[in-house]
Amino acid sequence: MTPRWRRRAAEHWRGYLQGYVTEADHRSRGDMPTVGEHLRLRRETIGVHPRVDLAERIGHFEVPEPAYADDLLREMRQIAAEVDTVHNDLCSAEKEEARGEVHNLLLILERRERRTRAEAVEEMRRMIRSRTERFLVLEGRLPALCDGLGLTGAARAAVFRLADALRSVMRGDYDWAERSGRYADAVTPGAAR
Repeated sequence: MTPRWRRRAAEHWRGYLQGYVTEADHRSRGDMPTVGEHLRLRRETIGVHPRVDLAERIGHFEVPEPAYADDLLREMRQIAAEVDTVHNDLCSAEKEEARGEVHNLLLILERRERRTRAEAVEEMRRMIRSRTERFLVLEGRLPALCDGLGLTGAARAAVFRLADALRSVMRGDYDWAERSGRYADAVTPGAAR
């Protein structure tokens, strides 16, 4: 991979690991973040950025810097991280509540935003829906982005492969949660028992 990719990947790993230090600090002080603080932090610690970097490495492609830095792909990466975060927090809420966790969106919505459990669950489902819909709109703009940057051949294909990787991490989180057994002892909040 190019030096630019290696620097970017290293920065993503630093953000991922530093985010866990920040979360541990919050836990030790009992500080529950706001919704915005939680989403900003979890965009780093949910691991979407390192996974997508690995998709480039394993897939033997690299998104050209002008495309990677474009607001469209930046927003698509942010959406993927937030969809994973919201879904993960929805699935893990009961286990994390039992452990006294402060980094869970459902618990933040209940405690800081004074929502009922049902309201918090519905808000999180709405967040997933609206972000997924926005992702699809942005994905439809990729051909225009590539045209505007003059990308052809492998460079253009790399942009679409990145979008596919982002789509895969969102779907993969859902599939993993359903099949891994990690949440087998907990019922997804709001689901039928």
